[in-house]
Amino acid sequence: MNKENKETDPLATERDLTGKTFVRRRDVDKVISSEAMEPRNIKVEVSIKLDADLVEYFKDRAKQPGAAAYQTQINQALREVMERAREGFPGESLVRDDRFVAAITERIKAQL
Repeated sequence: MNKENKETDPLATERDLTGKTFVRRRDVDKVISSEAMEPRNIKVEVSIKLDADLVEYFKDRAKQPGAAAYQTQINQALREVMERAREGFPGESLVRDDRFVAAITERIKAQL
């Protein structure tokens, strides 16, 4: 058996594995936690062009004692943008808070 055959699952070329999780025989003894499989913990290498001043800004921040690497800081900044977008507009959580809405209603009634 040549090297190529040992590293390739012979059935993988015959089955559609899109969206399915599979373990190669050589990796059966490795245990991966479910947390490690969450998308936020899987790193993907990309090539991206950023403005030079942005990169310098994050690199300068990374030079501070105890600071995370600049790539980690860029990742965190992007995550914050993504999470804010999921929340909707900035005051959306307040609008859904019945106590807040009641307090505003009382304040408006008092002004009328």
